[in-house]
Amino acid sequence: MNLRVKAIKTESDYDEALCQIEKLMGAKLDTKAYDGIDLLITRAEAYEKEHHTIDLSDPLEAIKFRIDQMR
Repeated sequence: MNLRVKAIKTESDYDEALCQIEKLMGAKLDTKAYDGIDLLITRAEAYEKEHHTIDLSDPLEAIKFRIDQMR
């Protein structure tokens, strides 16, 4: 496989990195492909942290919401 590791600046770059990660998941230890997984994952996580954040809800509000759902 031709490993392309580059900066992830756009959603398209991010999607491409995820596809490469998926293809490399079965890579054997001590290969270029295996070494590339760590770098790709690190870059994808950094992009996710900046562009795909998930706001955590207030625990009390979450409990109230769940109680309301049970009624």
